[in-house]
Amino acid sequence: MLWRALKGGEMRFQTFRTMMVIVQTQHEICEVAEVYFENLFTMEGNERLLAPFQVSEFENALFAMHSNKALGSDGQNSSFLKRFWSLCGVDLFQYGIAWL
Repeated sequence: MLWRALKGGEMRFQTFRTMMVIVQTQHEICEVAEVYFENLFTMEGNERLLAPFQVSEFENALFAMHSNKALGSDGQNSSFLKRFWSLCGVDLFQYGIAWL
């Protein structure tokens, strides 16, 4: 993640994986951002982001949710959906894809 702080007239940018970089001009800020994002996104990662959703991704997200949290105005929490995933999981997936 990128953060900045102003200190003594200098703007400092840092990622969690790199050392502190001191930049003073707009051009230097752009260079730091360019390097950061070039290293962040790879072709393989981009392909994964652009790939169609899979039922297993919806299932994993659902089962990672706390069971007592309400999903919406219907009042159904995730424990209901988890319990009946084997019956309605594919339908939920298709509904979610249509919504996205």
